[in-house]
Parts: sequence; structure tokens; C-alpha cells
Amino acid sequence: MKKILGLVVAAVLLFSFTAAYAQDAQSYLNENKYILAEKISKLPGFSYPSSSINPIDAQTLRSGLNLLPPERIEQVMSGFKDAVAFFYNENTGITEIILVLMELKDKTAADDFIKAEEEVLKAKDTAFKTYIKSSAYDTIDIAGGEKAFISRKVITEGENEREVTVIVAARNNYLIECNYLQGKHSNDQLKKDVLDIWQVMAK
Repeated sequence: MKKILGLVVAAVLLFSFTAAYAQDAQSYLNENKYILAEKISKLPGFSYPSSSINPIDAQTLRSGLNLLPPERIEQVMSGFKDAVAFFYNENTGITEIILVLMELKDKTAADDFIKAEEEVLKAKDTAFKTYIKSSAYDTIDIAGGEKAFISRKVITEGENEREVTVIVAARNNYLIECNYLQGKHSNDQLKKDVLDIWQVMAK
């Protein structure tokens, strides 16, 4: 099932973060990733037994957008500055949540990245239709006119299936993408998780 998820989940889901990463000395996310990780792990939705942190380089992120036309990928990547992924696991070693925090050059770039995420997720419905039993999309209000895009996919392999939920939201030049790899998650719960994370990220 992990192989299937690696194929069909959102743009920056189960990548192997092995590429060398040139850190930006001015990056808020990388400078504060351990502090952020500690604070996030205390939130009700992210208090898992174990977690890990992986910076995401531009090459890896570009690979996650590979279902888009090359010119669209370069357009989106022109606004990219930095990203960090947090993996939340049960004691069994199964990943339950992947949270990606991203810094873009400006709000326009962050909003455009949400659009690109939506384009990729919908493209996967066709590219990996063998494994996707159903897909549903939604947009919800977060706060102060901010909106978030939500994708829900039921992934199948033989008789096994699971619902994978992705929510993507932006505030100023920062973006949150939260990937829930198990179970059902209501819009209210997703909204609360996003608001909690924004609170943690407030400088």
C-alpha cells in the first residue's frame, strides 16, 4: 500500500527526501524547524508517539509536480523559497500524517502553489485511476477571507482501501499542506488543525 500511496497522494507526499539540500541562511522555517516541531507535537491533532523532520529541496518538490506541463512547473517553482516536512507515526511505524510547511516569495506565489496542488491532485485521478476508487474536492473558509483546498481520495489495492485527505492553505507567503493517510476527517477538524498550525507559526 505504501507504494500505491507514493504514486497517488498529493504533490509532496511520500517522497524520499535524499537529495542534498542547500539551506537558506535566512530561512525562517529551517532556522526554526525544531522549535516548530516541538510546538506542533503538542497540538491535539499531532501528538503522535514519534515524528521526524525532512527539509524539502527544489528538485524533490519539482518531481512532485511532474504531472503538470513543464512550463507550469517552472512557473510555480519560480516562487519557491523553502519547505520542511514533518512525519507523524504510530509506534507501529505507520505514517499517519505528513505536514508540509512551505515558504514562498510572496502571497501571489503561495496562492498559485495552492492552484498547482489542485491541478496535480486532479491530474492523478486520471494518471492513477486504477488505484483511486473515488475523489472529492472542497473549498472551505479558514479565517479573514482565507480559503483552503481539500482533496479526499479513497485509495484501493485489492480488497484494501483507505481514505487519504489533503488540505492546503496559505497565509501571506507561507503555505500549509497537511496529508492525512488514514481515516475520515471532517472539514471542522481540518480547519481547526490549520488554525492551530498558523498559531504555532505566528512570529
